[in-house]
Amino acid sequence: MPAKRSLSLKISLFCLVCLFSAGCKDEIWEIPVVEVKTRLQFSDFTFLRHLEIKKERLSELFRLAPEAPFYFYYIFQELGRPDLAVESRRLQWKRGKGIWKEEAGLSILRKSLATGDYADAEQLCRNFIPRLKDDGHRLQAERVLLEALYWQHQDEEVLQRLNDYPILEGKKDPELVLFAAVANSRLDRPAWPERFLKLFFTEKASVLHLRALSFLELDERHTKFQPPEYAVFRAKALLYQGKRKEAVRILEENLPLLDLELLNAPLIFFELTSAYLGLETYQQGARFFQSLTRSDVTRLDGHRSDVHLSARAENLSLEMAARLLRKAGNGESLLRAEDLFLQVIQSIVSMSTPGVMPAPFPQSGTTPMSGAVAGVPSAASGGGVSDLELEQLDRCLWFYLDLHKGGEDFLQVVEEMSSLWQSPGYFADLLDEEITRLLARRQWTSLAALYRFIEGTGPESILARLIYILGRGVDLGLLPGEELDSAVLYRASRALKPDGYLALLASTLLEEAHELPQGLYSKTGEQGTLPDQEQLILGFFEFGLPLEGYRRLIDSDRDWSDGLVLEAAAWLNRRGHFIESIRLMNRYNGSPTRKSLMLAYPRAFLLDIEETARNEELDADLLFALVREESHFDAGIVSRAGATGLTQLMPETAEDMARILRLKGADLKDPRHNLELGGRHLSRLMGRLESVPKTLMAYNAGLARVRVWERQFAGLPVDLMVEALPYKETRGYVHKVLVSNVYYNYLYWKRAPGDTVCRYFPNLKGCQG
Repeated sequence: MPAKRSLSLKISLFCLVCLFSAGCKDEIWEIPVVEVKTRLQFSDFTFLRHLEIKKERLSELFRLAPEAPFYFYYIFQELGRPDLAVESRRLQWKRGKGIWKEEAGLSILRKSLATGDYADAEQLCRNFIPRLKDDGHRLQAERVLLEALYWQHQDEEVLQRLNDYPILEGKKDPELVLFAAVANSRLDRPAWPERFLKLFFTEKASVLHLRALSFLELDERHTKFQPPEYAVFRAKALLYQGKRKEAVRILEENLPLLDLELLNAPLIFFELTSAYLGLETYQQGARFFQSLTRSDVTRLDGHRSDVHLSARAENLSLEMAARLLRKAGNGESLLRAEDLFLQVIQSIVSMSTPGVMPAPFPQSGTTPMSGAVAGVPSAASGGGVSDLELEQLDRCLWFYLDLHKGGEDFLQVVEEMSSLWQSPGYFADLLDEEITRLLARRQWTSLAALYRFIEGTGPESILARLIYILGRGVDLGLLPGEELDSAVLYRASRALKPDGYLALLASTLLEEAHELPQGLYSKTGEQGTLPDQEQLILGFFEFGLPLEGYRRLIDSDRDWSDGLVLEAAAWLNRRGHFIESIRLMNRYNGSPTRKSLMLAYPRAFLLDIEETARNEELDADLLFALVREESHFDAGIVSRAGATGLTQLMPETAEDMARILRLKGADLKDPRHNLELGGRHLSRLMGRLESVPKTLMAYNAGLARVRVWERQFAGLPVDLMVEALPYKETRGYVHKVLVSNVYYNYLYWKRAPGDTVCRYFPNLKGCQG
C-alpha cells in the first residue's frame, strides 16, 4: 500500500511539474503570451512601461518567437529603457539564430565603434566575422573592422584589407578614399600624394576634406604638394564650410596653374560654378572659365604654355561659362551663352566623326550621323565620345533649347537638333511648356509640326499628350489640310500611356470601354516564403513597429519583393498610417489586384468623409479622390505654403469657411473640422462654376485665376482648357484627381471609368448617348 501511495504521489508531482512548466511557457513576466502578442500587434507597449523586468528574465522573450529579443531592442528604446534594450540585443546575438542574430551582432559592432573603444571594436569584429553567414553582413562587419584598424594606425592591415576586399572601395564610400590616403601616407608609400589628389579632385566637398586637411598639416605633410595643389585642397574645405568668396578667390588664382587633364577636373568645375551662382557673380565666373581655354598661362614647371586644353576639358570650361552667362540674363550675355553652348554641341558631334566639321545645325531633312544613340556613337560602341560627353551633349542641347523657349524659332531648333538627343525624357519639361504655349495660342499647325519633328525621338509622355491634343483638333475641325485621323491618334495616345489621364479621355472619345488592370477583383496570389532579409523587415510590423519597418523599406535601395511591399502596406493601412501605406504602394510592381488597389486608394476617415459629402451635397467619391491627392490622408500634414490637414486648406480660406459655418475654435489638424471646412469650400466653388474640372482648378489655383482662364480660353472645350493652363501644377492636379476618382468609383461603387470621365467632361463624344 505505501508503495502504491508513493508511486501515485510521484505521478501527481510529475503532472503538476508538467502543468506548471506548460503554464510558464504560456506566459512572459506573468502575462499570457497571447495577450502580449495581441498588444504588440496593435503597437500597445504601455503595459511594459512600468513593468519590473529583471535582466535575467529577458530570456523569456524567446517564448514569443526566436527573433523577439531583436525587436524588443527597439521597443525598449521607444519606452526609454536603454539598459533593457542593450541586454535584448546582446541576448539575440548570444542565443538567437539566423539573420536576426547577425543583425544584432552588427548593431553591437557599430555601437562599440561609436564609443571610440577601437581596440574593443576590433576584437569584437575578429570574433564576429567568422560566425557571419550572410555575405552582406560580412562586408558590413569588415567595414567596421577596417575603421577600427584605421583609428589604431594599423595601416598595413588597413591597406591589405582594402586590397582583399576591393568591393568595399566600390561601395561609394568616400571615407575609404581618405583611409587609403592616410594609411599610405603614414607608411610613407611612394604614391601616397596621388591618393590625396584623388580625394580632393574627385569627391564632393565634405567634412572628409577638413579631416584630410588637418592630417596633412601634421608634420607639414602638405609640403609634399605643389602650392597650387595645396591651395585647391584649402578651397575645397572652404566650400564645405560655406565660405564661397574665399574659395573662389583661391581657385581662380590656382586652377590655371594645374594640369587639369591629369587631375580629373570636372567636379571642381561644377563646384566652382555652384559657388559663382551662390555669390551671383555670373560675369566674373564666365570670364574665368573662358580664360582657361587660352594658352597664355604659366604652368607648374615655370614655362609658358603654348598648348590648349584638350577638346574635352575645353568643352567643360565653355559649358560652365555659358551656364553662368545664361544666368546673368541680359541680352548680350544670353547671345554669348547661346554661342558657347553651340560650340560645345558642335565639338562633341565632331568627336564622333573625326575630320568632319559639322554645320552650325544638323541640316533639316538629312539623315543623321550613324551611331549608337541618336546619331552620336559612344566610346563603348567604338565611337569617340564617352558617356560623360553624351551627358554633356544633352545638357548643352537642353540649355540651348531653353534659350529659344517661347521664341518663333523654337520649333526650328527642335527639328534640327532632336536627332542628337541621347535621353529624350531630359527634354520633356521644355516640350511640355511649348505644347501648352502653342495650344493656348491655338497654333494648331505648329502643334502638328512639332509632332512630326519629335515623332521618332520624343519622350512617350509628351507624345501621348501632343497626340491627344491633335486628335481633339481634328475632331473640332481646327487642323485643315492635315491628313490626320482622330481615332488613330486617340488610340496612339492611349497606347503610349495606357493607365493615364489622357488614356481615360481617349477611351471615352472612342466610345470604347477603358480596360483597367487585369485581376482587379481576383484574390492576391500566393507570395511564397520571403527571404530572410524580408522576413526581418516584416517582423517590425508584426512586433508593433510599423514605422521602423517602413523606414527600412524606403531608405534601402534594394528591390524588395512585391509580396513584402503589399504585406507591409497592409499593416500600415490597418494601423492608420495611410500616407506611408500609399507611398509604399508606389513601389509595388506586381499585378494589380483588388487588394493592392484598395491599399493605393483607401477609404480612410470613411464616416467623416461620407458625412461631409452628404452635408455639402458632394459626391463622396470625388471627396475621397481630392483628399487622397491633397494629403494622402495625413491629418497633420502642412505644406511649405501653409496649407494644412486632409483637404490642405490655407488658413485664410479656413477662416472664411469657419465664419460661414459659424464654427468656432476650428483646428485644421482635426480631421472632422478640416473636412467640414474643406467640404464647404469645395461645395461653394462647385456651385459657382458648375464644372468638376473648373472647380478643381479653382481649388488648386484660386477662383480669380479660373475666371481669367475662362475668358482667355473661351471657345476651347474644357478638356483642352485644362491642357492650355499656364500652371503645370494645376493641370497635373486635375489629372491626378480624375484618375484617383476613377479608381474610387470602380473599386467601391463599381462604376465604369467612362462614367466618371463623363461627369468631368459631359460634352465629350461618348458622353451624350
